[in-house]
Amino acid sequence: IHYCMFWLLENMGMTDPQAKMNVVRFVHALYSLLTVVLVYRIVHLYSDSRRALQAGLIVALLWFFPILAVRNLTEMVSVPPLLAAAWFLCRGPGRRWALWGGFFLALAVAIRFQNVFMVAGFGLFLLIRRQWIDAIWLSLAFGVTLFFTQIADLWLWGRPFAELQEYVMYNLANKETYFSAPWYQYILTVAGLLLPPLGVLWFFAWLRYGYKWLLLFLPSLVFFAFHSYFPNKQERFIIPVFPFVIMIGVLAWQQLKYVKLKRISLGIFWIINILLLCSVSWSYTKRSRVEAMYMLKAQSDYRGLLVENTTDYEEILLPRFYAANWSGMYYLSKASDVDKEGALMLDRPDELWPTHAFFFDRTQLEQRVEGVQKQYQIYLEPLGVAEPSFLDYVLFKLNPVNRNEEIFVFKIIRSR
Repeated sequence: IHYCMFWLLENMGMTDPQAKMNVVRFVHALYSLLTVVLVYRIVHLYSDSRRALQAGLIVALLWFFPILAVRNLTEMVSVPPLLAAAWFLCRGPGRRWALWGGFFLALAVAIRFQNVFMVAGFGLFLLIRRQWIDAIWLSLAFGVTLFFTQIADLWLWGRPFAELQEYVMYNLANKETYFSAPWYQYILTVAGLLLPPLGVLWFFAWLRYGYKWLLLFLPSLVFFAFHSYFPNKQERFIIPVFPFVIMIGVLAWQQLKYVKLKRISLGIFWIINILLLCSVSWSYTKRSRVEAMYMLKAQSDYRGLLVENTTDYEEILLPRFYAANWSGMYYLSKASDVDKEGALMLDRPDELWPTHAFFFDRTQLEQRVEGVQKQYQIYLEPLGVAEPSFLDYVLFKLNPVNRNEEIFVFKIIRSR
């Protein structure tokens, strides 16, 4: 879809990467409105229009949802199909609803494989309710639709589910490579991002009264339990749970006691939520990487990049799309043999030398710049600094695995 969109935009004369992405963001924003509509309809099936409107407004205006909804995040893109499946299955037993439910669940899994645990929750609900025929129809629709989503794998790799197999193998092999967190990490994440004390009340309501809306509770519970068990934890992984927690929280609101606490919690929620919404909606994550690469687009002689990140072991992935140039990158990290890399680089002809350099992090910056200049016999001319966004700072504080990085951009001038 993105390829076709970019092809169309380029044929219309739009070649600037930032402009292209603005169009993509707009399309994602329109798509995300399905989440609001489906939350409203699901809650309306169980309750009145007042609560349905409340749930829809919360999902639409929750401080981090608008900013994430326009990003290319599989966790966000898979939410509308999950809610569509829930909406069809909520409408009652019957072949028609089960087939549609299976169709949309397959789309959700094709977008993000971990959503299979949501599917397990929906299937468990049908088995508990002894809706055997519906379970069969749902499984049939799910299997057929999922198979057709594998046409690309058949064409590229010669077998279906090739991407799924590699994805599972990679995640199992690297389940503790990135960042391990305790089992209760996502409890704090959900309750915290929904803004205490209301977030705590909603999470409690989801656990305590979820059985009354079992079709909404079981899929989100199974999904939440798996991610809490799996060591690698990042905030975005748990995004699909939020609409379900909010729907049950709104539906169970009258079940909760402490009227005064509820009133105060709602007031605090809306005040803080609006302040955060106005702050982060103008921001985006990984801003420094995007802005640094976009600086290179203005450099007509750019043909390669030296990435210096010797304060860390990581070889950082950079969005080459924004430079409109796919030239090679050469990495220096803590794991690099600087002397060996320097010797190899000095033997390169001029046309194979990188023309620009990125230095990550301000730590001992002057010494690192001097060291690279001496090692590679070059002069580094400063071009600018790409700063992180406010949202990067917030995410870094929530979880240090998220990077909050400054990038210093230089032009490489070879000594003669």
